[in-house]
Amino acid sequence: MPPSNNKAPVLQSGTYIITSISTGLKVSRTLGEDKSLLPKKVFVLPPKEEASTWEVTRNRDGTYILKNKGSPVVEIEDKLFAQLTGPPLENRWKISSVYWQGADQWIIENPSGSEGWLLKGGAEKDQYKQVDVGPLIATLSLPPQYPANERFSFKRVRTTVG
Repeated sequence: MPPSNNKAPVLQSGTYIITSISTGLKVSRTLGEDKSLLPKKVFVLPPKEEASTWEVTRNRDGTYILKNKGSPVVEIEDKLFAQLTGPPLENRWKISSVYWQGADQWIIENPSGSEGWLLKGGAEKDQYKQVDVGPLIATLSLPPQYPANERFSFKRVRTTVG
């Protein structure tokens, strides 16, 4: 549990760029993906690759829907994908601040808290690394400490209407 004298930030609905804390690289689908309706992989992108923005919607129950390029992201076989079509899979996520580890640092978990976003085995800066979904590891301390490969930042971007 975080210290009780601080109020944990709550991520608001909006448009964001998501970045991995461990690599400093952006998380997104790629610009050059195939045109099929199969689920699309979500990657930590190499530095020169352009990232798509994320539509983050906070639900009444405190969970979130995260969409990249207009499609909700889901877990399929322990990997993160954008689901374009088909019967809907669980697409709600819990986003929790770990502000005691640094400003704008968050963990992203499934609604039960049993698994979350992470990067297994690290990521090379010049390669595409698909985001994994698995059990998060934290210290048993209060507050818990999460490794950098399990933490992400959300940078709000302004969108123009028009």
